[in-house]
Amino acid sequence: MLRKLRPSTAVTGCWSANSTALYRCLKAGRIVESEELDTISDGTAGGIDPDTITFGMSQQVITDTALVTEEEVRAAMKRIAQTDGWMVEGAQASRWRRCSGRRQSIRGAR
Repeated sequence: MLRKLRPSTAVTGCWSANSTALYRCLKAGRIVESEELDTISDGTAGGIDPDTITFGMSQQVITDTALVTEEEVRAAMKRIAQTDGWMVEGAQASRWRRCSGRRQSIRGAR
């Protein structure tokens, strides 16, 4: 919906480097098999089911991709808990970690 209202909006898909199924499918332009390792980022773990809308919608919406390490996810979870008092799942922490290093470019993108 956001990209329909403002097509210039950048949407970054972010995954743990241990669980790259959707990332690899997007890079390949089709659904491919991908080895999945244990990850603290449960929300991004697992393969892509060809009978769902996930892959097609992701192709339409995601404009950039990023991988973060398990250590970066854990560090982000810890920092969010310490600074904001929130306990977040690893998938959210991976996005926060990716964006925290890009704050200047995000602020200047208006």
